[in-house]
Amino acid sequence: MPQRFRRFVAPAIGLVLFGAALAILHRELAAHPYHRLVAEIRSLPGSRFGLALLAAAGSYLTLTFNDLLGLRFAGRRLGYPRTALASFVASAFSHNLSAGGLGGAAVRFRMYGAWGLEGQEIGSVLGFCGLTAWLGFLTVCGAALAIHPPELPGGFGSALSP
Repeated sequence: MPQRFRRFVAPAIGLVLFGAALAILHRELAAHPYHRLVAEIRSLPGSRFGLALLAAAGSYLTLTFNDLLGLRFAGRRLGYPRTALASFVASAFSHNLSAGGLGGAAVRFRMYGAWGLEGQEIGSVLGFCGLTAWLGFLTVCGAALAIHPPELPGGFGSALSP
C-alpha cells in the first residue's frame, strides 16, 4: 500500500468509526432526555459520586501496574509515566469499545511500538494483560457464586445429587 494512500485511509477510517460511535451513542440516549439525565446525576449525593470517581481512578491506577508487570514479563522497562499513559488510553478504549479488548490491543501496539518495543514484546504484554484480566474476572465470578449460589430450576438438583 503506498505511503500516501495509508496516510489518507487511516484517518478516514478513524473518522468513520468515530462518526459511527456518535450515531450509536445518539440512538442509545434518544430514549433518555438530557434534562432527565442531568436531574438524575444531580440527585446523587456528592459522597456517592465522589466514591464512584475514586473507585474508577483506583481501577485505572491498578491497571497501570498490570501493564508494568506485563512489560517486566516481556523483559522491557519503560518509565511509569509512559506505561501509565499507554495503559490508561488502552483500557479506556478496551472498556468502551468492547470487541474483546481489540481496541486496547491496537492502542498498546501503536504506543509501545512507537516507544521501541518489538512485536513479540508487545504480544507478551498483551498476553500477560489479557490473561491476568481473565483470571481476575473468573476469580470474582467464582467468589460471587460461592458466596451467593443461584437457585437451580426444578429437576436440576436431583440430576446433580448421587
